[in-house]
Amino acid sequence: QLSIFNNRFMGIAEQMGRTLQRTSVSTNIKERLDFSCALFGPDGGLVANAPHVPVHLGAMSETVRWQLNHWAQNGGLNE
Repeated sequence: QLSIFNNRFMGIAEQMGRTLQRTSVSTNIKERLDFSCALFGPDGGLVANAPHVPVHLGAMSETVRWQLNHWAQNGGLNE
């Protein structure tokens, strides 16, 4: 059952990347594929990522956690 969810979440991240590439007007995204897509849990932890440019992923979890904390403190998140 874990592999079913893992594959599903990975598929969602990959589809996010295809949609971003298809709809982008940026050359960096459309042609150079310079982006990363991932899903994060409610605590900001990485759930699944697509294999686009994995170098971005090192900072993504911390960035998502910072945003969650920032917006929770400023009344921007409704849980």
